[in-house]
Amino acid sequence: MILKSQYIVSLLLLLFILSVCSNAQSQQEQIQFENISIDQGLSQSIVKCILQDKKGFIYFGTEDGLNRYDGYGFNVMRNKPGDENSLSYNDITALYEDRSGNLWIGTFNGGLNKYNINNKKITRFLNDPDNDKSISHNDINSITEDNTGALWIGTDNGLNKIILEDSATATYSIERILSDPDNPNSLSHSIVHIVLQDQYGIIWVGTEDGLSKLIPNRKDDNSYIFKHYQHSPTVLNSLSNNFVRTIFEDSHGNLWIGTELGLNLILRGNSEDDDISFVSYKYNPDEINSISHNEIYSINEDESGILWIGTNGGGITLFDVEKNEFSRYLNDPQNPRSLSYNEIRSLFRDKSGIMWVGSYGGGIDKVYRGAQQFSLYNHEPNNPSSLSHPIIWSICEDKNGILWVGTHGGGLDKLDRKSNIFKHYKHNPGDPNSISSDIVRMIYEDSEGIFWIGTHGGGLNKFDPQTEIFNIYLNNPADPNSLGHNEIRGIYKDKTDILWIGTYGKGLDRFDEETETFRHYRNDPGNPVTISNDFVRIIYEDNFGILWIGTEGGGLNKYNRETDTFKYFKSDPKDSASISNDYIFTIHEDKSGILWLGTWGGGLNKFDPETEKFSYYTIKDGLPSDAIYGILEDEAGNLWMSTNNGLSRFNPETESFKNYNIKDGLQNTEFNGGSYFKSKNGEMFFGGITGFNSFFPENI
Repeated sequence: MILKSQYIVSLLLLLFILSVCSNAQSQQEQIQFENISIDQGLSQSIVKCILQDKKGFIYFGTEDGLNRYDGYGFNVMRNKPGDENSLSYNDITALYEDRSGNLWIGTFNGGLNKYNINNKKITRFLNDPDNDKSISHNDINSITEDNTGALWIGTDNGLNKIILEDSATATYSIERILSDPDNPNSLSHSIVHIVLQDQYGIIWVGTEDGLSKLIPNRKDDNSYIFKHYQHSPTVLNSLSNNFVRTIFEDSHGNLWIGTELGLNLILRGNSEDDDISFVSYKYNPDEINSISHNEIYSINEDESGILWIGTNGGGITLFDVEKNEFSRYLNDPQNPRSLSYNEIRSLFRDKSGIMWVGSYGGGIDKVYRGAQQFSLYNHEPNNPSSLSHPIIWSICEDKNGILWVGTHGGGLDKLDRKSNIFKHYKHNPGDPNSISSDIVRMIYEDSEGIFWIGTHGGGLNKFDPQTEIFNIYLNNPADPNSLGHNEIRGIYKDKTDILWIGTYGKGLDRFDEETETFRHYRNDPGNPVTISNDFVRIIYEDNFGILWIGTEGGGLNKYNRETDTFKYFKSDPKDSASISNDYIFTIHEDKSGILWLGTWGGGLNKFDPETEKFSYYTIKDGLPSDAIYGILEDEAGNLWMSTNNGLSRFNPETESFKNYNIKDGLQNTEFNGGSYFKSKNGEMFFGGITGFNSFFPENI
């Protein structure tokens, strides 16, 4: 359905007012890119055009040959001097597959090639200065096929209409359509960058002097009649610029025009005879919610109806038309999953929904359809409203739905998910009420809405989100009742309202909030009922109120409240029913009362508290890694685990694993200990070394 002009103008005016009222851009859920370059066999890093044929092969046109990709490797077609059945030239500029399955290949300075997929034969169409029935120029910019099967070729010297005259002999006729300065109804300019036939059969031509629409079934003195649309400084709704590089028709039948100075949406009238007007979108350096660059080279649309806009230096801009929101994706040298290059030449969505990006120097970027399942939040160096640091140590969602994120060097981040804007709390040496350290290892919210924040080197922080004041508890060597150590790894307030603090090197602390004193539980090698190790990684209370403490090197500890003593479980090579590894990062109790332990190097352990017996699962059973950082359980009883090699979903009934990696949209294959959380509505969060993911398990 084509949007009517009056409706669109009203809608866009409303959206513009709303966008002006908002002075901050909402951070979009991030997209990850997989780069495919010359290291993987691509012949050259400038990718000007992309096509998928009927058999599923992907073709990439580069400045050094045509690359056919089968998902594993490349087969490169090039010019072979003296071989007429090879490509006429190696610089590939345009690709098209016709209804018969022939591949048409346009080149720079080498004319047009028809490649018969079946017999592998190439037919060349070259300009002959002495033959006006030959193709009009050897620089080919665009190829398309109309409803009748005729091919339209955009060149640096006009349009060419190619018609198959005899299929048996593969004989074609060529008709040239050129610009004539003496004929106002002719093509507006002879340099044609793009040709497109819309769903109504209208031919649109983008030139270096405006947009031309071919009036169907009408000729003047046997010449084609075009209507011209050009920029006028005195007309508000005219085309933004006369240099038209690309034209795209979206799934609603709306036409988008990419120029050297912005993006344009055509507002059509109720009939094809009505005048059209344009809504223009231009780069605004003072507005982050604008298109990222004015030079538009390519436009496409994903399965969600979001426009992808490839620019010459501003990376990719995604445009949510309904929300009137732009989001930018640029190369980040510190993030290998970011866009590889900011100069984009081609965008193509294949039959499976994967978006392919061709760049001018960075090769190919592949955006996986599955990546949309896992929302990604990461650090954007040029966006102060994004995550403050790429490395994430802790995540917590409070009772109001606000997300709190502990980072490695960026302090504490607060994300209002309604606005998708991060607020940062960082250490200020001149402010005693600021957070004590910018390395936040643990965030815990108690029943009163107070946050307890464990830092690396800055001790324990008590934070009231209403006053935004941090009260700091530090180790004082002269005070035995002070915090045992300034490096914190675990925090938990049990059912009896006791706050427990796990330190990294000085054991377990019990905090009395009334007296603000700490009682210490430390390992005594001569006493077997003390805690087994002073490096505490996780504190967990089961449904029976039993406190379990996982340590780094000392195995699992069970705390007896009545005797104030510990019983520990360590790895014993002689006992197959013992824990597989003494480094414990995470503990989770499932619905049946079984404890699941994630270890560093020993995989996943299953512990029955009644029998006190362990069994375990490792890489050989299907885990992607034997280092497990976090465990969360979904409503179906599946365990989701963050590891050192992606995420893993484990079905305890079938004992089967389903593993996910970067291609599925994860922040990285490496996650972090302590960086996991499940919200009340079932959403899961896992953080790692390049941001964090959020997702609903039932949607994966």
